[in-house]
Amino acid sequence: MALKVERYEGFDADLFHEYEIYKDMTGCPGISKVYWYTIEGPFNVMVIDRHEVSLDELVRGAPIDIQTVVSFADQMVSSNLKIHGDIDRLL
Repeated sequence: MALKVERYEGFDADLFHEYEIYKDMTGCPGISKVYWYTIEGPFNVMVIDRHEVSLDELVRGAPIDIQTVVSFADQMVSSNLKIHGDIDRLL
């Protein structure tokens, strides 16, 4: 698990919006599961699953093979379908 913290900046805090997006995308391939969000003193706090390797760590290593690129593309398409499906349902 990972703990993500930001200084509380009022209602429009970025971390709260990120938390809402993670909740909406629960079940999408490659999206971390979010467990908890709260305000503690001057901080916003969120607890999410941590992936073994971040995308940043992956691309800084050896060149990415075509199978990995296709896997990323598949996950991005699935995520976009989830986002747009939810938006269509809400409209």
